[in-house]
Formats: sequence, C-alpha cells, structure tokens
Amino acid sequence: MHRFPRRCFFKEQHLDVSLETAQGDAAVVPGVMSGRFQFGFSNNWRSRTSPSA
Repeated sequence: MHRFPRRCFFKEQHLDVSLETAQGDAAVVPGVMSGRFQFGFSNNWRSRTSPSA
C-alpha cells in the first residue's frame, strides 16, 4: 500500500476518507454505480497474467 508522507494528510486537508474491501470487480462496479462508493478499483492481476485458454 502506498503511504503518504504525513500520517494525517487527509485530516489536514479536511477529508473524511475510509477504505472498504470488496470481492473483485463483481462487487466494486455495482458499489460505485449505486453510489455506495465514490470510486473503486480492483487488482485484476490474475486475469492479465493467466494464459489464454
């Protein structure tokens, strides 16, 4: 995980930030579309490195 130079970076910028985990794209995309998450990302490393069938 990337770390910011100052531990209280978000607080200093008056931002209320929280991290939530979801189980892959199938959960992230609907969460963003419904407004539950403001943005989302997924690590799809496996799908990019798996040999094609």
